[in-house]
Amino acid sequence: MSNYILNYLSQSIQNILYLLLFYTFNQYFINIYSILLVTLLYVINTKISFNIKPKNKNIPHLEKIANKELFDKNIQQTKVYTSKKYYGEIIYNKSKPNIIYIPENVVSKYNQSKVILYHELAHIVYNHKNKYIIYKYLILLVFMFLLTISTYMLILLIIIPLLSNYIKHQFEYQSDKFAVENTSINAVSKRLRTNQKLEPQLTLKKYIPYITPHPSIQKRLDKIHF
Repeated sequence: MSNYILNYLSQSIQNILYLLLFYTFNQYFINIYSILLVTLLYVINTKISFNIKPKNKNIPHLEKIANKELFDKNIQQTKVYTSKKYYGEIIYNKSKPNIIYIPENVVSKYNQSKVILYHELAHIVYNHKNKYIIYKYLILLVFMFLLTISTYMLILLIIIPLLSNYIKHQFEYQSDKFAVENTSINAVSKRLRTNQKLEPQLTLKKYIPYITPHPSIQKRLDKIHF
């Protein structure tokens, strides 16, 4: 629970700094300079955000499936490793292959491991990383210009993390659909229900669903059965 709130506050503080910086520069310089400065800071922060994590055990048979899918779509190859977490994860890397992590306790369960694999692959296939960077930057630009109209727009800064997480939720739903198309709805449902038992319960999420970057498992289940 505390991690979710800290992440949300971190996003809010970061956005406040961006917009305050823009507002300050806008008082003394031409708009283009403040936009370029904030753009530079955003690019630097984005590059820092996508760091490679230590590798664990390689999973050749899943890596082969992944790279066959990517090769058919003319997309850069990826690596697949085990993870001690209960959920799958993808780590983006600019110069080397991306890394997909599969929970080590799921590797022996072929259907479930394929569900996780295809879900994470969807983030690559649909280019979610770059789309998110563009959408988030556009949101920041919109708020920058609103801020020039009224300083009271700072109050609306809490909306930026919510909008950012809304975008991420849509990507998760799209990835679940991709997993269903490449495995089965029963396999995806089974995996999601397994995760549901391990998912931290955050009461606030019931009232503010976009406070976290991932939708609730129940919402994801509802979407694939819709």
